[in-house]
Amino acid sequence: MEIISQTINGKIFKCTSCSAIHIEYKNINFNFSQIQYNHFKKIILKIDGKEFEERNRHTVYRRKIIIPT
Repeated sequence: MEIISQTINGKIFKCTSCSAIHIEYKNINFNFSQIQYNHFKKIILKIDGKEFEERNRHTVYRRKIIIPT
């Protein structure tokens, strides 16, 4: 296992045997191929958190940042 990044909330790591990239964040787990991971990373880096929080400030949801899929 090759750790790419790690915090107290989770980690991103690459499996050395199958080359899958795994993202563990709190109680969520994502499993990606390299291409899928690159695409997901590009989407996440484009998110403007403050814009989403402002746009969705009146929604009933506690979480205001929406990840497009």
